[in-house]
Amino acid sequence: MNKNKYNYSYARHRSRMMAIQALYSWQITGTKNTSIASDFLNLIKFKKMNVDAEYFKKIFIGTSNKVYEIDHELLKYTLRNMRFIDQVERAILRLGVFELLHVEISYKIVIDEAVELSKKFCSEKSYKFINGVLDKMIFNRKKFEDL
Repeated sequence: MNKNKYNYSYARHRSRMMAIQALYSWQITGTKNTSIASDFLNLIKFKKMNVDAEYFKKIFIGTSNKVYEIDHELLKYTLRNMRFIDQVERAILRLGVFELLHVEISYKIVIDEAVELSKKFCSEKSYKFINGVLDKMIFNRKKFEDL
């Protein structure tokens, strides 16, 4: 694999990891998203982390700004009420839906990243739930696009 491509992919992966942590913080505390973004961006800069800071900002601010649209979309594909979905699972699902709807990126990458993040941050079987919800959303949207 090309080293630059690996670094880019890794930086994007780290951006998603940080976005999940920022979304979790935002969901729990209710602190303004711009304040949380600023704190995380300062941390990235201070620690000289291999993170695509612009992408982090785009996906975190975008997800938190469009949370009502995202939750409305999620409710179509899960039988659970959003209040009963674990906070970290909710953050991962929200980020995945945001990327699927608002970022020009392959759905395969979005689902793969969401599954990997859930394996890292969630309970043992959460990745199956997250994969199922996002996969159902993709299947449904593709079905309507093909008409």
